Amino acid sequence: MTGALERFLLRAGERVICVHPKLMAGERKVAREPGKSDVIDATAVARAAIREDDLPVAYLPGPEREIAWLVDHRAQLVAERTRVACLVRWLLHDLDPGLQPPKRGLNNAAALKRLDEALAALEPIAQVRIGRRLVERLGQLHPQISGLARELAPLVRRRHALCSRSLAAA
Repeated sequence: MTGALERFLLRAGERVICVHPKLMAGERKVAREPGKSDVIDATAVARAAIREDDLPVAYLPGPEREIAWLVDHRAQLVAERTRVACLVRWLLHDLDPGLQPPKRGLNNAAALKRLDEALAALEPIAQVRIGRRLVERLGQLHPQISGLARELAPLVRRRHALCSRSLAAA
């Protein structure tokens, strides 16, 4: 079931039971009609839901969904920063090994500014222009990543507090 349909049904007050496709395989095999159709699938899902105990029930996600989206987005930005930093290091090595920043220098705004100034002083060939764009992108990524971490912190603290209260009450 798609997430959008599941959320629509839940908001409409319907109870949504999650049926794994493996539980429907046997029902499809004994269907009177050959092939695959919505009717066959719906019948198979209904029979599996009646037959099986303890199937998971869907629910509208709360803060977990927001936290997951933010964590995933942050991870993508961190991966992009790593990729861009590797490109910058390779480009600098190829252009002038003396321009190599310190090991963690590409996470530092002041070091990025110095590197951009050093690149600006060079002849404006394509490699230098690309290097400056990549350095600029690194300068954008670090604050975005830090901002997401600051945004996540209170959400995670609130979620942890809710879980702790639930466990204490149980």
